[in-house]
Amino acid sequence: MTKAAIAVPDQRLFWDRWHGKHAHASHTEHSKDALRTFASALPQSEDLRLLEIGCGQGREAVALARNGFRVSAFDHSSVAIAAAKTNAIREDVRVDFVEHDAAQPLPYASGTFGGTFAHLSLHYFDHLTTRGIFAEIARVLKPSGVLLFTVRSDRDPLFGQGDCIDAKTFCREGHVRHFFDKPYVEDMLLHWDIQLAEYYDTSDREINPGVFIRVLATHPDKHLPALRGPFERRADS
Repeated sequence: MTKAAIAVPDQRLFWDRWHGKHAHASHTEHSKDALRTFASALPQSEDLRLLEIGCGQGREAVALARNGFRVSAFDHSSVAIAAAKTNAIREDVRVDFVEHDAAQPLPYASGTFGGTFAHLSLHYFDHLTTRGIFAEIARVLKPSGVLLFTVRSDRDPLFGQGDCIDAKTFCREGHVRHFFDKPYVEDMLLHWDIQLAEYYDTSDREINPGVFIRVLATHPDKHLPALRGPFERRADS
């Protein structure tokens, strides 16, 4: 007898409701640590463009713009993007905020960005979608472009809680989480130059505690081979 498929709630609706109730998704120091690592690895360039994936209410995108970077950022929650635009106006900075789902091809030309930042925004997708997202990140980055991302790890206390919907991916109370480990990171970045991949623990913090992985990698100068994923299959159909 075939096991019935688990119905996963609409994640856009989940995050619209979430952002309607919360001002921040993670502890400020948590994101500052990630930003410092990212900024220190960026090449020196007056024309450097940066992309933030899953920007939420724009805290990190605004911080980057405040430091003189040209920033594009997106999130699939319309509530989050509306708040992000308001926050940018309040801080008197310019950020190109758009509403977009990371599970769809990125709305940017190839080789546009010198750096991509994704703090706690890449661990919400099944394996095939995740592979497609990393392929798109590689496409929009320039050669030697920098990628910094943080994700929940399989050492996190939430790992295994809820309904299993894919490998190391669970839906708990309507919230989908995909838990990474270092071998999985290495698989996703097979042809990249990985500078840093480390576990870190924020269990002592009140907001969004857990055990995460911080990853810093650079896009190799050589051409990356095409990775087949959900985006390519839709194009072929």
